[in-house]
Amino acid sequence: MTLTFRDKQTVKSANRKWNKWLRRLEKELDDQVGYFRVTEVGRVGNRLHFHSLMLNLRGVRRLRWMDEWDLIAGFARIYPYQKSRGANYYLCKYVTKQIAEHKFGGLVLKT
Repeated sequence: MTLTFRDKQTVKSANRKWNKWLRRLEKELDDQVGYFRVTEVGRVGNRLHFHSLMLNLRGVRRLRWMDEWDLIAGFARIYPYQKSRGANYYLCKYVTKQIAEHKFGGLVLKT
């Protein structure tokens, strides 16, 4: 997924909005969500945005959570995981970028 912001954000403000969105998602699921998230500065306008690969989302309606992000912060693109590409594709795509912060959270840490 890619979560963008309507307006420029500080890292602290962006993280607060991510946490708000994530808490709402986990409350609806009644379960913890695992994720790998990259915070990146966009080339156009130097705006922060998040890229994330998420776990434990069976049954979640993507459009509902895209709308929820819109209420909180901006625009979201959420796509289903493509098993044929594998997690390596998604992880390497963003780990190799130079201007990015990486974060693991939730169930990813419970291995």
